[in-house]
Amino acid sequence: MALSAHLSTFHFSRLFTRFVGLTPSEYLLQYRLMVAERLLSLSGAHSSIADIAAFTGFADQAHFSRNFRRFYGRTPQEYRRQQNGS
Repeated sequence: MALSAHLSTFHFSRLFTRFVGLTPSEYLLQYRLMVAERLLSLSGAHSSIADIAAFTGFADQAHFSRNFRRFYGRTPQEYRRQQNGS
């Protein structure tokens, strides 16, 4: 992103944080978690949590689950059960 804005990585990160309120990596993490949340809440969706983790760019299911729980306060499995009413 910094290169496309013709800025150094440091300057881009500093400006991004100032205007968005999050570092670029924090923003990307939150975006990926929001996409995963939508995928988990789709009723009738049969994608595994591991598939959703891979699709949203997490290294593995444990890394995804740890970040999801930190952001949403429950595991992806708990979230899916609650959304689907089972």
